[in-house]
Amino acid sequence: TGDFNMSEFALDFANIGALNIKLDLKGFTAAVLDKIYAMQASDIDPTSEEGQAKQMMLGMELAQALSIGGASIRYDDAGLAPHVLDFFAAQSGVAREQFVQVMKPAIPQMINQAGIPQLTALVTPAAEAFLDNPESFEISVKPAAPTSFLVLAAAAANPAGLIQALNLAVTANQ
Repeated sequence: TGDFNMSEFALDFANIGALNIKLDLKGFTAAVLDKIYAMQASDIDPTSEEGQAKQMMLGMELAQALSIGGASIRYDDAGLAPHVLDFFAAQSGVAREQFVQVMKPAIPQMINQAGIPQLTALVTPAAEAFLDNPESFEISVKPAAPTSFLVLAAAAANPAGLIQALNLAVTANQ
């Protein structure tokens, strides 16, 4: 069918935390896989103009064939985050609570460097909540309908539109 659904890829470490990745791809057919293999095995010269054009065409074919139905990466803390916060607080010579209060205004400043206000508005509340109470942090995309990577590449010219097209969500402690 071309559906590739990884409902759970979990790495769980006692007293540290768990990382879980989920992925839902559409269009991952045998024909697409054959194109990937052919591209890898080809003798296309990537330094020539003709080779670059061929690679670009193959890449666009693959991007059109493959769609994303959703994806997420989630971290559930089991003790690592408080230790990391305590370590950096000690390095700064302050208590963890003071360190967290200093970090909170730095989060939007760091994210603002990407120049995407919508991303700052999306990430900042979750990051602050995680700093206050490090339980879990999740980044997910769930477009309304499976969306081809070619459409997403075109939407990337407008990052706010890409965030909306992917239905990007960032949550903490949920």
